[in-house]
Amino acid sequence: MLSTDSQIFNETSPVRARILEYGKLFEELCVVVYTRPGKKEEKIGNVSLIPTNNRFRLGYFGRAARLGKKIMKDSSGWAVSSQDPFETGWVGYRLAKNFTAPFQIQVHTDFLSLYFASYSLKNRLRVLLAKWLVKRADRIRVVSTRIKESLIAFDSSLEKKIIVLPIFVDEEQIRSSVPDPALQNKYKANGEFLILTVARDAPEKNLGLANKIVDGLKMKYPKLNWLVISNALSALPYYKIADLFLLTSNYEGYGMAAVEAAAAGVPVVMTDVGVALGATFPVGNQEKAVAIIEELIKSPEKRRQLVEKQNEFFRGWPTKEQYLEQFKESLSF
Repeated sequence: MLSTDSQIFNETSPVRARILEYGKLFEELCVVVYTRPGKKEEKIGNVSLIPTNNRFRLGYFGRAARLGKKIMKDSSGWAVSSQDPFETGWVGYRLAKNFTAPFQIQVHTDFLSLYFASYSLKNRLRVLLAKWLVKRADRIRVVSTRIKESLIAFDSSLEKKIIVLPIFVDEEQIRSSVPDPALQNKYKANGEFLILTVARDAPEKNLGLANKIVDGLKMKYPKLNWLVISNALSALPYYKIADLFLLTSNYEGYGMAAVEAAAAGVPVVMTDVGVALGATFPVGNQEKAVAIIEELIKSPEKRRQLVEKQNEFFRGWPTKEQYLEQFKESLSF
């Protein structure tokens, strides 16, 4: 596997836990990870975590390719999986071609969204590269039906390669967890209505819009609180004390935080992106978002109805064991 998520080297991170779970599915799992200098290679059972330790991001290509060649030349039976259809996708394609190995691309971002390309020249170049690479992959794992449909609209021949497999959310564990009294006392001691947003501070998350939405609401509802939690932190305890979850992204591949919030029984209000759970509003539409949230603030019954609607999303939800079988199948060629 080729990854850019250096949280793999954080012993408490969810991504590291997922990788170790994946390792149980294969004889050997090697993950080459883009990192800045200072990380050490780790061997955990049959899982190898191998940092590139690049001073500059452009150096990832050569370093990751060299590490990959060193791994693959010593034995046969490898499959190559890239975390994205961009930088890691290019390295994965070259390795797979050099060693005549099957090649899977993972797509976690809706890169065919017009908003994605609009952010930078780098993103526009990434879109061109991704369009070229997906046609050359043996298997494409996407995290949402939205991405699948956008890829098919781009090239209908890709449909036979695509497997829809989101990142696993342990719905049962989240649903059965209980609110933390200390957090309740901190954020809701005086009966405040708490809006929660879980997102990293990145342009595509459009936290500026969320701020405008909340500021507009506070003029009428002074006891309203807004809490923003970074993805890098454990957000799970905060879902259980929230009255509403707000996501304002301009694009999402899936929207795992929205799924986690729905699993916790929190009414979700989000832009029409990714999984599009709960009550949705058009990207960038502050007026529509305010109207939806205001209606939910005033009506506990409408919040309850929205939660019931969200619960339908989890019908037939896989267990962790079932999910891991699906993940293994996505890499079975």
